[in-house]
Order: sequence, then C-alpha cells, then structure tokens
Amino acid sequence: MKILDILIIVAEVSLIILAFSVFHWLIGKLFKQLVRFAWLRKGDRSTRALRRKIRGMLVLHCLMLCVLVVAVNLWLIYQGNNLQEYTLEVITPISPDFWRSFAIGAFQSAGIVIVALISMAIVYPILDIACNRAKKFEYITSNDDSIEEFFSFLKNNLTNIVWLSVAIGCTQLLQVPAIVSQFLYIGLKIYAILAAGLLIFKAVAAIIDSLDALSNKYSNPDNFLRFYDHLRHLVPFLKRSLEYAIYVYMATLVVQQLELVADLAAYGPRIARVIGIIFISRIFVEVANLVIEEALLKNKKL
Repeated sequence: MKILDILIIVAEVSLIILAFSVFHWLIGKLFKQLVRFAWLRKGDRSTRALRRKIRGMLVLHCLMLCVLVVAVNLWLIYQGNNLQEYTLEVITPISPDFWRSFAIGAFQSAGIVIVALISMAIVYPILDIACNRAKKFEYITSNDDSIEEFFSFLKNNLTNIVWLSVAIGCTQLLQVPAIVSQFLYIGLKIYAILAAGLLIFKAVAAIIDSLDALSNKYSNPDNFLRFYDHLRHLVPFLKRSLEYAIYVYMATLVVQQLELVADLAAYGPRIARVIGIIFISRIFVEVANLVIEEALLKNKKL
C-alpha cells in the first residue's frame, strides 16, 4: 500500500468525521435553544434522553460509514486499482448540475432532520405530562406499570417511525435510486403496522387494568358491580384473546404488503372471528353460571 493511498483513505474518513461533528454541533446548539422554553424545560429529562439517543445514532452511523469507506478502499487496492486515479475518475465525470442538486438536496435533508428533532423535542415532554396525569387518575396505582409501558413503547416507536420517514424523504431529495425509497417505504409501512398493533394492545391492556382497578374500588353489595368479582378471573383471558386477535390482524396487514404471499391475507379475518367466537362462548358460559347461581340463592325453597 502506498503512502498516497493511506493519505486518501485518511482524508475521506476525516471528511466523514468532520461532517458528522458539524452536524452534531448544530444539533447541540438547537437543543440548547429549545430548552429555553419554559414548557419544554418541564420535560428536560426526556429532552436529554432524546439528545443522547441522537448522539449515539450519529456516532454509530459515522463509524459504520467510516468502516464502509475503509473497506471499499482496501478492496480497490486489493484489486490493483490506483486510489488517486479511481477517485478522480469517479469525481471528474460528474457534472456541476449534479453537485448543485446534491447540495440543495443535502440542505433540504438537513432541514427535514432539524424539523424532526424539533417535533420530537416538543412532543416528548407532552407525552411525559400525559403519562403522569394518566397515572394520577383516580389515584389508582395498580395500573401504573401498564401506563408507563404504553407511553415508553409509544415514544420509542414514534422515534423509529420519524427517522424512517426522514430517511425516505432524504433518499428522494438526494436523488437516490427509486428502488431504495420503495424498499424503505415498504419497510416503514410494515414497521408502522407492527408498532400500531402492539401499541393498540398495550393501550387496551392499560384500559383494562384501569377499569379492573376502578371496578374493584367501587364494588359493593348494593350495586351491579358486586357481580364483577365472579367475572374478574376472565380479565387475563380477555387480554390473551385481544392479543391474539391483534396479532392476527397485524400479520394480515403485513402479508398484504408482500405481493408473493398477499393471497394468504384472506385467512386473517377468519382466524380473528374464531378467536372472537371462543371468547364470547366463554363469557356466555360464565354469565349463565352466574345467573343460575343468583337464581338459586334467591329461591330459598330450592
């Protein structure tokens, strides 16, 4: 390996590190401006966590890109290519219009990233406030874990969906081949389906836990909630049935995105109906037993 080849590799890696460093510095300045708003300062912990995640993501992508550049250059050297000549051959034919379009796309992409960062910095404190208020509702503590799990899952997946959307937008602005944007868009739709399905289940689980706690709190022998103790053991079964039904619909929607197996999606609603029939049958049996038991207790002669 020639000294010039080493210098070229070092220069390319240095440019990548410099670009990521400048971008990280700009993000740091942006966050310092955002935390000056009083209502965002309330969610300062969430903002710091978001900044740590972004820093980690930037470092990871920078390392991956540096490793990729080094690996490609080493492969070119192994093939007997002259790095200086190869680099000039790649750069020289590119027209000034391409660089102009690429620069405009890069600035627009940076704008999209900044908008995404501002949006998440605004939304996350709001979600933290909503989480705290939900946990304080009726001063019930038995459902706190379900509520925290729901909002934590919401924030994590919202971040991933936002960055996938940003990646799709950047590929279009930077004039990346259309096939890349198409695959990213399909991946985004599948991920959004899975995230939405799991989010719905966690939301339903939190609602069920809250209703269970409220029913237990206000139950007494003088109102209809006295029957709830006899049916409370069905709560885990209800959660499992809803979970299986949501999984089935998630799989159905995912399969519809894949042309090779799209025909299998027709079986999804049928399986979901079977789950619904099993659950309703179980409820009917339990309610029938409860009615018979109440009737026997009221009839002293029996």
